[in-house]
Amino acid sequence: SIPSGATIANSGTATGFNQITMIDQFRLSASIAGANHVIDANWERPDTGISAQFGSIQMSQSSGVFTFPSTGFYKIDFIALISYGNVADNQTLIKTEITTDNANYTTYAEALAGSNSSSNNSRFSVSSSIIVDITDTTNQKCQFKGSSFESSNVVLEGDSSINMTVATFTRIGDT
Repeated sequence: SIPSGATIANSGTATGFNQITMIDQFRLSASIAGANHVIDANWERPDTGISAQFGSIQMSQSSGVFTFPSTGFYKIDFIALISYGNVADNQTLIKTEITTDNANYTTYAEALAGSNSSSNNSRFSVSSSIIVDITDTTNQKCQFKGSSFESSNVVLEGDSSINMTVATFTRIGDT
């Protein structure tokens, strides 16, 4: 059944409610070694080729803390490319953390890379995805945190011309 106020377009999809109104993306513009902390540097919006964002209002980012532009349901996708340069303990955990009071963060998603036994060079790409209901844009924010980075031989990869480590925020509907 179709919700009240919605209509069916010629394509057979419902329109008039809970439509995607924003897609925004950030990537690391340069690699970060030994990131045992909030990933707080080198964030940029992709600007190469036909890269694009959608919507009139976008996410804002300061020192790795992402602020939502309006209330609503958001899908947060995070992909990280991690390289290990000849380290014995090559396990890395990337966390997506949310605060509801603009101070204390809780882990909502994790992505783990590594084998904890290799002493050779290796690379892993990991991802996580969550959906959150943002009802307070002043206090509810997002950050990404690396942990278990053994040393400077463990690198969260970034590049200013292609997406290697990237966060995508999609507003999927009204709260």
